[in-house]
Amino acid sequence: MDLNDITIGSDPEFFITDEHGTVVMPDDLTTGTKLKPQKVFVTPGRFYIGLQRDGMSLEWTLPPGKLMTNMLSRRNAAALWFIQNEFLRKYNEKNGTSLRLTSRVGNLFSHEVLAKVPIDHRRIGCSPDFYARDGQPIDRASLVDADNVPLSSMRYVGGHMHIGWTKNVSINDPSHLDACRLLTKGLGYLLSCVDHDRREAQLRSLAWSSALSYRPTSYGVEIRAPTTYWLLHPHITKQVQLLVIKFLRALLLYGPKDFYYRGGLLLHWHNNERDEWTPTSYLMSGNYKGLLFRNTPEDPEALLNSTLASSNIERPVRYSRNQW
Repeated sequence: MDLNDITIGSDPEFFITDEHGTVVMPDDLTTGTKLKPQKVFVTPGRFYIGLQRDGMSLEWTLPPGKLMTNMLSRRNAAALWFIQNEFLRKYNEKNGTSLRLTSRVGNLFSHEVLAKVPIDHRRIGCSPDFYARDGQPIDRASLVDADNVPLSSMRYVGGHMHIGWTKNVSINDPSHLDACRLLTKGLGYLLSCVDHDRREAQLRSLAWSSALSYRPTSYGVEIRAPTTYWLLHPHITKQVQLLVIKFLRALLLYGPKDFYYRGGLLLHWHNNERDEWTPTSYLMSGNYKGLLFRNTPEDPEALLNSTLASSNIERPVRYSRNQW
């Protein structure tokens, strides 16, 4: 695993609200599905996002970029800007609505609202998640009915992180699964510490056992723990990427045998000065918090609005011919 070859991507999910702040998901907003996402724009680098409905949220797929660059931060900011200021704006003009993205992590829907949603969009989980502690599938049978529809009316959105370092590997390969579990145990917990709204993040984690959940992929791993908070603003995204680089660099330098956990939560490694570096303390320190929020608001909605109103975001220059 070479840091220069590692890629990072994401498939964030966002709730959409109307003019009253109520979360809605119009059936005609996108034609995209998980099997065939709707390609919605192209930039000078031929970058497009794949847009689709995921339950009661809007999801898009960000093509992976090199971890050692700031590509994901730029692409995600461009995607946020485009979806609000072009995609939703044109939908609003056509339909007389006032839909907008929100940073909200969870939302409680009424049973009446959910009853009107097609059952395909009420089901959860297109693929099983696995628990990083033991590698076993996460059993959510007690949380859903016979149609795999959640019993609770609470729904959450996530900002899943995709880390790539290989190609066409078997997702059942034991050494690959060991690497997936190690990265999820380390990065999954660190990323959960970054979440600003810790209460919402913790409720989401408790509701769906997502704190240490992952999916092995043929190119690496999908870490399922993060909410969308790390994707709300390009500066925050960049700082999280630097945190991931710091973690992986130490992993490559010292190897997995020098990593150990206390209570399954606290991760340590020895740095060049042979001192212990504790990510938990680092994340909660004033130094890191100052770096994370440098020249940016801390409030999630304010972070998102800052991105949507920015004049420095890379603008899409060519649109798919029949995207609307």
